[in-house]
Amino acid sequence: DSFTVYQTITVLDADGDVSEEITNTFTVSIQPVGYIPDANCPIEGATGSGTEADPIIVDTFTELMAALEYSEKLYIQVDGYIECLETLKPSAEKTLTVNGTLHSENHIFEVWYSGFVLQGNGKITTEQGYCLSNTGSDTIIAGNLEIHSVGVGYHTITSSAGKLTISGGTISNSFHRSLNVSNDATVILKLAACILNVTALKAMTSVSTAVLQACVRR
Repeated sequence: DSFTVYQTITVLDADGDVSEEITNTFTVSIQPVGYIPDANCPIEGATGSGTEADPIIVDTFTELMAALEYSEKLYIQVDGYIECLETLKPSAEKTLTVNGTLHSENHIFEVWYSGFVLQGNGKITTEQGYCLSNTGSDTIIAGNLEIHSVGVGYHTITSSAGKLTISGGTISNSFHRSLNVSNDATVILKLAACILNVTALKAMTSVSTAVLQACVRR
């Protein structure tokens, strides 16, 4: 943004009378305090280049959606609170670290492509939907995330095809299953500690669909 400043200088003679008036015009540009565009960031409004060492830091839902739908491989990070206004559909090769909170009234993630990694130590919660629906290959949930669905009628995580690996975090549901798996999907649980309220599964165990559906019902 910019604005124009007009400056008038009045010149007086020896008797104190006005002898001349000089008007100067200045155009002043202003930038919001604290906003410095990041030339290396492909996502408008965010910062970071998108590498593992320099992830893109997103603060708004618009930035998060744009980063997840970006056509190239990216590392993305959420440190604050973001209200998800519609279902997020990551393109291939995205690693999302959630150290803050993602919340939605409906569904949050719908994964179709390969290479989506969801990790961090934050919270992912939804009121009336699933947190993640997976049909992609090599989808990974890692770290110490708290993933919870409140809504009636939806499981927290649904895997209907592809491959899903869960190696950490706490996954829960107020009314239905924490994890629901169809016969066309492969789910591998690598549990250093008990998640999904399952106590019978050992670390580094690959289990069948039938075992999963029997064990993870709340």
